[in-house]
Amino acid sequence: MLILVLSHLANIVSAQDVELKWGNDVKKSKSGDPSDVLGKDETGFYILKTNRDVYIEKFDVNMNLLWTKKIQIYLTKTAETVFENILITKNKIIVFTSYYDSKANTKQLFATHISKDGVIDSKLYEVNIFDNLSSRHSVSYDVRLSKKINSILIFSNFREKYNEKEVFHYKVIDENFVEKSHAFIELPYKGSNTSIMDYIIDNAGNIHLVYSVNLKKEEVNNRSNDDKIDFNYYVMSYYPSTKEYKEYDLRIGNYLITGISILIDNDSRFMYVPGFYSEKKINALRGTFISKIDLMNRQVVYSRQQVFDDAFLAVVYDKPLDDDNKKDDKANKKAKGKEQLYDYDIKELFVNEAEEVMMVSEQYYVHVVTTTTTSANGVTTTRTTYYYHYNNVMVSKFGSTGDRQWCSNIPKYQVTTNDGGFFSSIGVFAHQDKVYIIYNDNPKNGTGIAARQYRTMSPQKSQLAMVTVDGDGTLKKRVLMHAPDHGKGIATRPKFSYQISTDEVILVGYLYGAYKLGKIDLK
Repeated sequence: MLILVLSHLANIVSAQDVELKWGNDVKKSKSGDPSDVLGKDETGFYILKTNRDVYIEKFDVNMNLLWTKKIQIYLTKTAETVFENILITKNKIIVFTSYYDSKANTKQLFATHISKDGVIDSKLYEVNIFDNLSSRHSVSYDVRLSKKINSILIFSNFREKYNEKEVFHYKVIDENFVEKSHAFIELPYKGSNTSIMDYIIDNAGNIHLVYSVNLKKEEVNNRSNDDKIDFNYYVMSYYPSTKEYKEYDLRIGNYLITGISILIDNDSRFMYVPGFYSEKKINALRGTFISKIDLMNRQVVYSRQQVFDDAFLAVVYDKPLDDDNKKDDKANKKAKGKEQLYDYDIKELFVNEAEEVMMVSEQYYVHVVTTTTTSANGVTTTRTTYYYHYNNVMVSKFGSTGDRQWCSNIPKYQVTTNDGGFFSSIGVFAHQDKVYIIYNDNPKNGTGIAARQYRTMSPQKSQLAMVTVDGDGTLKKRVLMHAPDHGKGIATRPKFSYQISTDEVILVGYLYGAYKLGKIDLK
């Protein structure tokens, strides 16, 4: 009895209002390692495994493996389709695959259901088709799910004819593949000058996307040509019921937008577009911006921008505000050059009932070093090393009027080589107006949030840290899972964790020759 109790306690880590519980080990097989968490239904959890083939796995509510199914779908006995995506709706598991017919120059997108027992429906539903294509890469597919209504957006982007206007196709279907609307959309800019950054579907089936345009390369007579800036960003909303378009110019003076994302609230009343802007010559982040758009009245509620203040930069760079060495101007100028914010990617956005927005971003960049050596025999060898940097996390809160209330800095130092940053980065969740951030951390850092942190080393010798960000920007760090005293422990991949409900998060733990699911309960 004592052994059972100790075993149970070993699989649970409690930290005040948070509990982490691990399921049983699953031995690795030819299906490979888990690569993503898909979601849940009332019967269990679903994960994706991809190597050369694609598999879906189901675990019960106690995180015990139920079944593994290889996604292998044939259009005919010899024509195998290509996996595109899987969606978990409230009632269905849907898999999307495509098939390119080189003789007919067509590419089809198919959908079918997978039962909760892992049986793939043999009937394929054609949900999209394009012809007169030059290759299988001429069009790419993506799917998105609306928040409340189970509307599925099929977004098709064309990768040819770049000298013509940028064109994409959208189609909205329900979970039974019944079409609600579809259309080709042409933007007023050349494909070679346009980059579609993000897109989203609201509960009414309206499509919203954000894109950038290289204005200097646009035609001289184009209405958006502006020599003062290189790029500008726009949001375009399309309303299928009335076939109306609405474009919103996100221009911020003579600054460059260097980070942007979009968010729609649960009721599809408002769209929020926050991000970062920079000065052209310095290219460092100068501040944040945010726009709020009323989706019903189709108008901008507010647009705000605000610079980063010296107090926040001092926190990031661990320099007191009164540390001003006036005796050495050159040293001062050099220091100021370093005290800038660079390369922050927006990871998650949250909006609460008070219409306040939280933006979580992370410093990420890749440093490439190529070295060439020549041996005594005259043999030349070239080696390229990729350094993946996932460093500090910034959390910003915007009030209901768009004013930035605060920025908080979470110090973090993760640098790995030639691995794509597999175990680096963060998982981000929200619960009751708090934001939770988890990441692999050097155990020497403990629960301290000092600016100077030890570099995260081996993922199986790391602690799983969690930082709670309260509504006023206060940070509290705890250790969700301690590093092992000896040997190797559980390695987690925070950036592919998934918040499956308001108070549940699923993550994957990797061990030598095995893996397991973990569930974080946000009390």
